[in-house]
Amino acid sequence: MVCPSFISDCLETLEEIEERGKEDFIANGGEKYEYIPCVNTSEPWVNALVQLIEEAKDAPYERMSIQK
Repeated sequence: MVCPSFISDCLETLEEIEERGKEDFIANGGEKYEYIPCVNTSEPWVNALVQLIEEAKDAPYERMSIQK
């Protein structure tokens, strides 16, 4: 199960996906379940978000991109 639209853990991701999702997965024959936490406050994510905000305030109608 992959939930790429979540960028931070909240009650929904922790309770519904991590706990109930695991129960459903195991009950339906799943053998290995690994919950991968959201990006939350990881440094690469925060840096990318800061860059996007900076670009938006300087040129809100231009296309924004993340520098590698």
